[in-house]
Amino acid sequence: MNRFAISLVAAAGLVAGAANAAVTVYGDRPTWEAAAGAIVGTEDFADGTFVNGLTITKGSLSGGGWSDVVDPATDYSFNAVTALGFDLDMTPGDFGTGHVYTIHFVGGGTHVLPEIDAYVGFYGIVSSTPFEKLTVAAGDGCCVETYLLDNMSFGVVPEAGTWAMLIAGFGLVGAGLRRRRELLAA
Repeated sequence: MNRFAISLVAAAGLVAGAANAAVTVYGDRPTWEAAAGAIVGTEDFADGTFVNGLTITKGSLSGGGWSDVVDPATDYSFNAVTALGFDLDMTPGDFGTGHVYTIHFVGGGTHVLPEIDAYVGFYGIVSSTPFEKLTVAAGDGCCVETYLLDNMSFGVVPEAGTWAMLIAGFGLVGAGLRRRRELLAA
């Protein structure tokens, strides 16, 4: 197969991957960590320097966490990951209607998660497709919502394609060694 055809198939796979991404939401950190794979960094918002290329469009450090008012949305951008988890406290309140989270996949495409309201605890996301941005928006497109966010962890789950390539590579190495042994015996 020529290189153009291979490139075309790979590009189609990336586009289809975002459209077919499986996204799971977790409510406790230990279960999320088991599913998240390798944790590549945790941001505790203690010193104002961010890990994993994290940039945030608005908000501020407050009491060892990140404080923000969603009006109308805040973007958290970072190096590509397949898992993201954080401690969330929505009790500061205001008169908002909750949050809607949207993850933005590498190469395009988005996935909107179910709206949450008045939540305190861990919130984790694991996706079968890498993503590079989380948008936090006001629920029902209405009103402002104040919240605190802390201990944001980033994880990378090996993709099925990675495992398939690894296994295929081992198979090719094994076949090469076997053929070499047969040639030496002849």
